[in-house]
Amino acid sequence: MIVKYALFVFIPLCLLLCGSAFYAYGGASASDRAVLVGMVALAGLSSWFIRGAIAARSGNRQELHENTDRLRKYFELSGVGIGKTSAQGRWLEADDTLCNLLGYSEQEFKFISWSDTVYPDDLHMIDHLLDLTVSGEIDHLVTSVRLVNRSGGLVFAELVSLCVRQDDGVFDYFDHYVVDGGEKQKISQSLRASVNQHRRLFEEAPLMYVLTRFGDPSPTIVDANKRFLEELGYSREEVVGKHSTLFYTAESNEQMLSGGYRQAMEGTFTPQERQLVAKDGRIVETILYALPEYDRKNEVVGTRAIYVDVGTRRALEEEHRKSQNLEALGVLAGGIAHDFNNVLTAVIGSFELLELMTEDKESKTYGIIANGKNAAERTRGLTQQLMTFAKGGAPVKQASSMKNLIRETTELLLRGSKTVPAFDIDDNLYVVNVDYGQMGQVVQNLVINADQAMSEGGTLKITAKNLHISAGDSIQYFHLLEAGPYVKVTVEDEGVGLSGEALKKIFDPYYTTKETGHGLGLSIVHSIIHRHDGYITARSEKDRGAAFEFYIPAIPDSTLEKEVSEETLHAGKGRILLVDDEEAVHATVPLMLEQFGYEVEGAYGGEEAITLYREAMEAGNGYDLVIMDLTMPGGMDGQQAVKKLHELDADVRAIVSSGYDNNRVINDYKDYGFRASVKKPVNMAELIKAVGEVIGETA
Repeated sequence: MIVKYALFVFIPLCLLLCGSAFYAYGGASASDRAVLVGMVALAGLSSWFIRGAIAARSGNRQELHENTDRLRKYFELSGVGIGKTSAQGRWLEADDTLCNLLGYSEQEFKFISWSDTVYPDDLHMIDHLLDLTVSGEIDHLVTSVRLVNRSGGLVFAELVSLCVRQDDGVFDYFDHYVVDGGEKQKISQSLRASVNQHRRLFEEAPLMYVLTRFGDPSPTIVDANKRFLEELGYSREEVVGKHSTLFYTAESNEQMLSGGYRQAMEGTFTPQERQLVAKDGRIVETILYALPEYDRKNEVVGTRAIYVDVGTRRALEEEHRKSQNLEALGVLAGGIAHDFNNVLTAVIGSFELLELMTEDKESKTYGIIANGKNAAERTRGLTQQLMTFAKGGAPVKQASSMKNLIRETTELLLRGSKTVPAFDIDDNLYVVNVDYGQMGQVVQNLVINADQAMSEGGTLKITAKNLHISAGDSIQYFHLLEAGPYVKVTVEDEGVGLSGEALKKIFDPYYTTKETGHGLGLSIVHSIIHRHDGYITARSEKDRGAAFEFYIPAIPDSTLEKEVSEETLHAGKGRILLVDDEEAVHATVPLMLEQFGYEVEGAYGGEEAITLYREAMEAGNGYDLVIMDLTMPGGMDGQQAVKKLHELDADVRAIVSSGYDNNRVINDYKDYGFRASVKKPVNMAELIKAVGEVIGETA
């Protein structure tokens, strides 16, 4: 029987000594560490079994302790630290190996507690596991632990702890067997840091990254990074474990199953286009790069797939192409609108003069004049749309309410129509800084298009919501917008809808799906939104209606100013020099001014204006006001001319006038030496009011 018990000591001890030597001198791998811990555990369990067997046979605790002490000496030879702690958590004993490991003397150990030597972050876990051994739920404890040495440094170790009981089964103390794992821990930490770093690179990569394993009938996704999930709108749970065919279009699936996946696993795959399907049905255009994935045995088990989103790049290229087309058209439109506005100034002015000179307001003549004037005013709105395209121009912005604009414009346009508007507008909708007239054109065009798409009637749903876009937001097209507050407006109809091909061209100049359309309406809308630093997009399906969404930067903390009522026009007096290269303007504007008591002389260019102004000053009969056209081809323009006039007379009063109503000089006239501005085609009320205000100023 004694021989039997001796074997229980000899065999584990041999294993332990061999394992320790292999661990210390053989460069053990990560798996060998588990073997070592297992041997320590086996040795510890053997000693526990021996103690129990001896105690059971002899009933002599003194004999048990003598055998245990003898066994401890064998362990000390193997480089395993041995210690004992009481039920109260005090160290009772520590051998030389453990003392050297933690830097305490054997005497000092008796004055410190178990909690003094275990790293605080590990203490709760270790104590919980030790409690389980006391309760009998587990036989022994085997784990990695961070200990704290005498100087406060960390010691990484492998720990085996056994619960020693008295004869009646009551817990007595713990035996602890400690193996220094410092070097192994450093290697393990380095490996973990490397793994964590690669995981972060995988997760935070700006590209869509997917890992697959070979499956039947198609590959299975085992991991996908954040960018992939965000682009397609899925959670990780909805992707991992699913067949990759669920996230491809039919065409891309055919490409994958017909040889693409096999090439990826063989390492012969060349970059190819793939279409991914988002959760909301969007198609995400990508370029796929794929490589084989290997296991520990260097066998191919799947692929690493990297998807580069080319849809965003194509969207940017498309936006650039549209902008170039609109810019080219804008050059032409601006020139036409400028000339047209000069002619309209004469037309509107002539009708207003006739209206003023006709005494019988009930006569047929007066009615004809009024109709002609109204038609000219409506034509003025068309030139305003053309001016939206003018190169280098900018909207004349002011704080405005989209809520009022949307309701007023929509209700006016749909009066008498079969289409019924349905509004969903935030009560606290942000204020926007826009050109009210241009933004009215946006709503007007979208509402008219929707009404025409529902020839049999229907509901036109218009929503306006507050929205805040965060920096770096890549969802949908938000990456095309600056971060900040926006008002999002959606105009959605129940009409005939648009085909996919039509959607791609819907904002192109001259493109139309209507037999009688001119193809400028949505081009104008696109240009206006672009000039307001916003974005517009459309979505539709054939026979299922269409929805247009546009985003306008908001100024949420701003408040609207109250409208100022028009002042009554008064007659005045003074000498005015009218400078313009258009004969029709000279034929009409002087008559309008003379009706209100002003004396007018004309000049047809900048050089002539300077000559006349100098001669009038020398004669002591100077001009009280100069009305200066801004654009006069073939000679000195208005900006140059007014600068020369200021050299002659520092107190010169000048009003700038132009058919390019969004020119920077018109908007910031004071910066260029003018006192006021009037936009062509100008009506009599606007002209007389501006002239009266400037001549009435103190020079």
